Amino acid sequence: MDAGVRIGLSRALSRRTLLGAGGAAFLAGTLAACGRGSGGGGSGATLTYNTPSFGVEQVTPYLDTFKQQYGSAVTVSAVPKDYHPTTETRLRGGTDYTVVTCDEGYPQKWLKEGWLVSIEDKLDLSKVKNDMYPSLLQSATVDNKLVALPGNGLTKVMVYNEAVLGGLDPADDWEAFFTQLTSLKNKGGSRYPFVPMWTKAYSLITYFAIGDSYSRGAKDWFDPDTLAPRYQDDPAVIETIEFWRRLWEAELVPPDVLTADHNATAEIFAAGNSAYFQHNLSQVLPVLNLDTTKYAKVAGKIKLMMYPGTTHECLTGTNWVCLTKSGAEVEHGPELAGFLGSLDKENKYLIPTRYRAIDLGVEPGYAPVFEEADVIAKWSTFTDPTLVAEQKAKSRLIGPVVQQGWFTEWLDRTASELQNAVLGKVSVKDALTASASFAQGR
Repeated sequence: MDAGVRIGLSRALSRRTLLGAGGAAFLAGTLAACGRGSGGGGSGATLTYNTPSFGVEQVTPYLDTFKQQYGSAVTVSAVPKDYHPTTETRLRGGTDYTVVTCDEGYPQKWLKEGWLVSIEDKLDLSKVKNDMYPSLLQSATVDNKLVALPGNGLTKVMVYNEAVLGGLDPADDWEAFFTQLTSLKNKGGSRYPFVPMWTKAYSLITYFAIGDSYSRGAKDWFDPDTLAPRYQDDPAVIETIEFWRRLWEAELVPPDVLTADHNATAEIFAAGNSAYFQHNLSQVLPVLNLDTTKYAKVAGKIKLMMYPGTTHECLTGTNWVCLTKSGAEVEHGPELAGFLGSLDKENKYLIPTRYRAIDLGVEPGYAPVFEEADVIAKWSTFTDPTLVAEQKAKSRLIGPVVQQGWFTEWLDRTASELQNAVLGKVSVKDALTASASFAQGR
C-alpha cells in the first residue's frame, strides 16, 4: 500500500477550514487526484463514494488498494454537515454517485425512491450474511434480500471522566446518577456535570430517548408486528423524558446541548469540566482518549461504563453502505460497495477490519472481525474490550419500523417534540402523543 497516497494538510489549512464552505469540493478533488495518481490496475471508470466527512482522510489508501485490485479510481464526495438532506437533494437532482453511506431507515426509504438497488441483486453475499451480526442482517433485509452492507457501528453509550468523578464509582441507576450530578455541582467540581446528546442533528435526541428508555425497561417503541407506536403510553418512556426535564431545570446540563450539533456537543465534554457524556461509542472513546494533542485535557481519562438503569440496556445500530441505481450499472460499481461494506477482491474484510475497527476504532458489523487479535489490541488502547462486549450484549435495535419510508421524518419530528418537552413548552405526555400521532397517520 502506497503511503504516499495519504493526504497531508498544511498547518495553515485546518480541518475546520477544509470541511467548511467549499471544503467538501476541495477534499473530493484532492482524493480523486490521489486515486488517479496511485497504484496499478487498468483504466476502469472513475467511481464516486458519497459519505459524511468523518474518516475520509483515513480511507484514502484503501481506495488506492481498490484501484490496484479492480483498476477503477474512486472519487470521495465528503459532506461535512446536513448529510442526509444534502444527499437526498443531490440524488433527487440526478447526481451520479456510485456508493452512498446513510443511517438506519434511509436504505429502505431511498430504495423506494428508486435511487438504490439491493446489493444482494449484484453480489454473492453468502459468506457476508453468515458473518454479519443477526440483528443487522434482519434490519437491512427487504423481501428476503440484503439491501445494504454495514458500515460504522453506532452503539450509543455512556462514558465518564474519571478525573472529574474524583474516585467515585460511576452511577449504576438514574436516581443515583442525579444525586451524584447534584453533589458534583454543589461542591463546585463541575458547573454542568452531564453533557447529554440532545441535539436535533442526525435526530440524535430521538435515538438517545429510545436508548435511555430501554435502560428503564421500555418495550420496543413500535409494535414489531403491526408497527403501531406504543411508546406514548409506556411508563418507562414517560419517566425518561420527565427525568430529562429534571436535569434541565436543575441546570445539570449545559444550555448549549439543545442548539449545538453533535460535534460541538463533544467539544463541550472535551473541555474536561463535565463528569458524564453520551455519544456513539466510536465517536467518543477512541477520539478523545487517543488524541493527546487536541484533547489533552481528557485524553486517557474517558472510561466506558454500563448504561445506568434497571436493565443497563442501550440502543445500537449502524450506518449503511448502499449501491445506487447508476452505480449498479457502471463497471466495478457493485464491487466498490462490496469492498467498502464487506469483502475485498481477496475475500478479506479489509475495510471492516483495518479501516473501521483499527484505524477509526468503530464497531464492525461482522462477528469474526471483532474477534481478531489486532482489533482487540487496538481497542485495548482506548477502552476495555470486555466491557464493550458486555454493553453490546445489552444493546437493542429500534426494530423493523426503520424500514418504513416515513421513519426518518418521524425521527426529525420527534426530535423537535422532545426538545419542546425538555424546555417545558409542552408536557411530556403531549410531546409523545404528538409524535405518535404522526406515526399513526402513516
